[in-house]
Amino acid sequence: MALTNLTNAVTGYRAKAEELQNRLTSQTRAIENDGNLTDSGKREQIANQKESIKSSLAALKAQEMQYVRDTKDRLTRELFGSTTSDPSHVIAFRDAQDRADRLADPEEAIALLNRAEVSGDKSLSSAVLLKAVTSGWRSVTRAYSAEYPDTAEKLSDLQQVEEFEGPSMQRAVIYGVI
Repeated sequence: MALTNLTNAVTGYRAKAEELQNRLTSQTRAIENDGNLTDSGKREQIANQKESIKSSLAALKAQEMQYVRDTKDRLTRELFGSTTSDPSHVIAFRDAQDRADRLADPEEAIALLNRAEVSGDKSLSSAVLLKAVTSGWRSVTRAYSAEYPDTAEKLSDLQQVEEFEGPSMQRAVIYGVI
């Protein structure tokens, strides 16, 4: 669900960007074909149009990136957010995060995840999962999803949102002004 909404929103932002790019192309052609303008006047008007469109595209790109960040934050809270305000739980999760942050590879993470599951340590399981998501360790997230199938969809969505968030040639082309 979250990914469908995200995909639709990003598609909408990019469609608006394409409309702006098309408008710039049309306006540039019209200015170039305007016999009442000098070459200098044409260059000035084209530069003004480009600057205006560039500003609008930057705003759209910022909206897209904010929507992606908001979606990621929401999914992260749903998967990893504390369901209790019990101080001992908060401390246990922080300690588990410190331990998970020291993991160097997915194999080490799976081993720690297995130990956490055997001992019933949900804080450590969640911390290892968070490290796996942020590190792109899909083998660990698959292992977690197998153990906790109710999280599989949100986890998959979060991983795909991570891909939306990174640098993108498509985004650069769509929001760039030539």
